[in-house]
Amino acid sequence: MRLTRPIRSLALALALVLATPGCKSKGSGASKKLGKVAVPEQVLATVAIKSPEALVDGGLALIKRFIQLPLSRPMLLAMLLSRAKLHRDLIIAVDTKRPLHLVMFDDRKLPAERSPALLVLPILSRSAFDAALKKRMIEKARTGDVVTYRPRPGTLAPTVNLVMRDRYAVLVSSPKIWKIAGAFAERNLVGSRPAHALVATLHVKNVKGKDRKKMEADLERALGKMRERMKSRGEPAAMIDGAQKALRGYADILLGTDDLSLAVDLGDEGVSLMLRATAGTKGRFHEIVKRQRSGEPFGYKLLPKRSFLVIADRGNPGAQKEAAGLVQHALNSALRDRPKLREGIAKLYKSIMRTMPGDLTFAAHSARGKDGARDGLALSAVARVTDAKATHAAMDAAATSFGKWIRAEIEKNKAKDPQGAADAKDVKVEKLAFEKHGAKGTLYKISVPQSADEQRRMEAMLGSPLTLGWAMVGKHALFVVGKHAAAQLELMAAGAKSGAIKDNLSDNVAFKQAVDRPGRVGRVFISVVDMVRTLHHSGVKALAPFGADLAQVTVQHAPTLDWGVDKDRKAFDITLKLPASHFVHFKPFLAELLRRRQVPVLGGGGGGNGGGAVPPIPPDPKAKPKPAEKPKP
Repeated sequence: MRLTRPIRSLALALALVLATPGCKSKGSGASKKLGKVAVPEQVLATVAIKSPEALVDGGLALIKRFIQLPLSRPMLLAMLLSRAKLHRDLIIAVDTKRPLHLVMFDDRKLPAERSPALLVLPILSRSAFDAALKKRMIEKARTGDVVTYRPRPGTLAPTVNLVMRDRYAVLVSSPKIWKIAGAFAERNLVGSRPAHALVATLHVKNVKGKDRKKMEADLERALGKMRERMKSRGEPAAMIDGAQKALRGYADILLGTDDLSLAVDLGDEGVSLMLRATAGTKGRFHEIVKRQRSGEPFGYKLLPKRSFLVIADRGNPGAQKEAAGLVQHALNSALRDRPKLREGIAKLYKSIMRTMPGDLTFAAHSARGKDGARDGLALSAVARVTDAKATHAAMDAAATSFGKWIRAEIEKNKAKDPQGAADAKDVKVEKLAFEKHGAKGTLYKISVPQSADEQRRMEAMLGSPLTLGWAMVGKHALFVVGKHAAAQLELMAAGAKSGAIKDNLSDNVAFKQAVDRPGRVGRVFISVVDMVRTLHHSGVKALAPFGADLAQVTVQHAPTLDWGVDKDRKAFDITLKLPASHFVHFKPFLAELLRRRQVPVLGGGGGGNGGGAVPPIPPDPKAKPKPAEKPKP
């Protein structure tokens, strides 16, 4: 399918309306609804813009929160009009505050059409648009509702096909396109207001028949080539089969989707992106969407408020089986020359997962010393278990197997490098029983010989010896790694008994916003500000300039990625939110980077209109002068 021309048409339409003076609408402009119609099978994609004016202004406002650039809506219009070859008089009556819609078609289903497309333009009034049109264009032909216009002599403009109504104009690439999608445009698009600033939808359900068979055949050819490459590299047969099975599964999910849409919201508050897939009435993806379990992250009130990274997911029937397949593929790759160890780890993994339904919340946070000050890095996690005793036994068995593997790796390295590599006997492991607040578990203190530099970095970041441990209490499995792990495990155990720890994630304002969104199955929360501060205090010298400036910053909003289903369990979406107020704390560093790089803004040029590039940046007074270049012979 050739998308270049329809996309260019949308870009030019937007360019032509960006600088139109903002006028108040005199009504919704919606046609009388006779009921929505199905998306025509020839339609491949649709794009909806809630308000072209608001979209551009929001983008400019966002940019200017970080960098003061000489950009404005009229300036962007001037740049794009130079390439458009359409006169402003023709679009002066377009209403830039109301929704604009673009429909793109699969040209393989319309072989006689050249780049088929349909564009719904909101207008301020039919009389104003007619006047502007007749000033620049001449009527050439009529086909039903479609009127074809050509430019007047001396006017640089393309021939257009228009359908006129009182409050909107529809541009079509040919009268046939109006016949195919006219009813769809008038009943489904005109007067509708998208929920987001921009929504682009790919109608996967319209990829049928020969096209779908061709996609499946292309997939099989690609899988065949992949199999041959993996064979040539000596990959195990089990790994090859597993990789192909996984790829076929992802293809089944895509082909089981009716519609795939991308929504965008942006403004001075930040950027929000949402990818949504609407499942068909059957198939693997339909089953995946139906089985999702939404809700709050499990056990998040047992994790500290100061966490800078949180990953949470709710388990659902069937997910463990798929996860087990991925783990098996990883083991096949990592331990392909050690089948006995590989089988043992896989067996232990299955025994652990048998008692865990999949509800897991993980957090990375600063460790706290006895005085309460930041002291290195710690990792904590809370998982739901159905049999704490069995899980504890399986975890201890897994730790023993993992220790054997580490020793075997050290011995193998020693055999290759007798002088430089560490000796397995130098690895020290101290195993301690943990039993407090009704929780029972195990702590491990591990000392691995390292170079002096590595030792210092390890001690500053995670402590030495490295401490990790877990404990089971009721329905909770508690995990800790890093500095002051024993104290952290004891705190979490007490919290599991009472229901929460002091200063937990429910007290984190930024994280609370992520939890308050309903219908979420999983979340990733990351406070870049807190991460920089934690790593700075853990001895990462490169972050010293950032750490000092961010020391007193209070984080109100932080980036989040979450996924979930709609209330009818028909669609699955992934949403990414990037709040500008979070990243604006790094504005001084961005400004300094631009100052040093002397980054041009609009690509040079300029002339008499004042546009083109940023004014010259004064030299850095602290910079050393460069030696003069020698003349070339």
